[in-house]
Amino acid sequence: MKYGLHRVYREEVILAERNFRMKLFRILGLLLALVVYQRAQAQTATVTWGTTYQTIDGFGVSDAFMGSAMTSANADTLFSTTAAGGAGLSILRTGISSGCADDGGVCSTVNSGCAGQNTGDMALAVARGAIIFSSPWTPPSSMKSNAACANGGSLLAADYGSYATWLINYVNSVKTYTGITLYAVSVQNEPDQNVDYDSAIWTAQNIHDFILNDLGPAFATAGLTTKIVMPEVSNADLLNAYANTTMTDSAAAAYVGIVADHDYGNNQISYTTGGKPEWQTEVSTLTGAFDPSIATAVKYAKEIHNNMTLGVAAWVWWSWHSSNSSQQLIDVATGTVSKTLYTMGNWSKFVRQGWVRIDSTANPQTGVYITAFKSPSGGSYSVVAVNTNSSATSQTFTFSGFPSTNSITPWVTSSTLDLAAQPSVAVDGNSFSFSLPAESVTTFVGTTSGSSTKSPVGPPSGLSASVK
Repeated sequence: MKYGLHRVYREEVILAERNFRMKLFRILGLLLALVVYQRAQAQTATVTWGTTYQTIDGFGVSDAFMGSAMTSANADTLFSTTAAGGAGLSILRTGISSGCADDGGVCSTVNSGCAGQNTGDMALAVARGAIIFSSPWTPPSSMKSNAACANGGSLLAADYGSYATWLINYVNSVKTYTGITLYAVSVQNEPDQNVDYDSAIWTAQNIHDFILNDLGPAFATAGLTTKIVMPEVSNADLLNAYANTTMTDSAAAAYVGIVADHDYGNNQISYTTGGKPEWQTEVSTLTGAFDPSIATAVKYAKEIHNNMTLGVAAWVWWSWHSSNSSQQLIDVATGTVSKTLYTMGNWSKFVRQGWVRIDSTANPQTGVYITAFKSPSGGSYSVVAVNTNSSATSQTFTFSGFPSTNSITPWVTSSTLDLAAQPSVAVDGNSFSFSLPAESVTTFVGTTSGSSTKSPVGPPSGLSASVK
């Protein structure tokens, strides 16, 4: 009897264990299916036509302190959207004359010297569709507390009005002697930096008072349309501290056209106080040799992606050509073009001034980053995909709420390709897939069916016009 009870008990235990295992397997199966489903969902990048963010002002480069060293071929490579190999940059940043030895003219009057040392480069850039933005590295030494161009020092309070006139004379000199209307001028390059080259220290209150009481009213009286930029601090950690004093005062903020910072801290923030466009106006590799590699290019492409998703309206590299070789995009001695310029071109050539960022899945899978944009007319669009992975990565895209679109053209920058058009890809049921090359940036360029608006660029030499 005892044996019989023991056997029954053991059979019940075995049955219970079997049922438990079956339930466990079912649960694990459901969990696995859920993981697979979620992974599939995450790997699909959804681009939503009707959800819009910031208007784009452009992508650019500086040639401050370089003089007018640019050739027509250099200008084509940097700014053209139609020349073979052109990156289509749309902003050129130049330096404002200070009367110091390294940036030329005196702006006590409107004169050709005051227009500065970059007027030739300005003309080449503007002819290729770019806008010009200028920054001062220092007020003239006669207006500064240390009576010197370098090593900081501050603008004397008694000279605020005189310096406002100096900046107006610069704007008018450029217009008079080149015919170019400057898009914007800054109050000061990196007002937080006391360095052994041209520089000046401004507090947040200094910037506020100068704009509110002198520069803003003087620009308004002179009838200038050129925008005022501030504070252009050396990294975004300082942006709130330097910009808020001005931008939280509605009277002062009314004179400001652009809020700007530099991205040397790799920590860009979204700045919305006052509702003005946010620009990133300087970044580069500061040390080392000229590096044209795809690894460095993809690193900065990821930074552009981050800036765009934070609402930044313009992104500017420090120098197209520099005496410090690590900072340049073109090595003029050898003619080598950095992959960084081409990855910038994945945005700049296809996302023109006035385009609008639209919603996209920012990071659909490990190492892949997506931003998307459309033209003001809604006829053209571009989707930019950065692949930081060391191997090719398949990515599926789904268009949500798009007008009818049948195909897109990929333009790829990789270790072997320089902003090169690839065969068109069919869009089937508002979806397509593409294998993103290892360490690459790919821009998918398309137009909506029935639209008369063409893509922002035509086909390069040798390609069919059907890629438009």
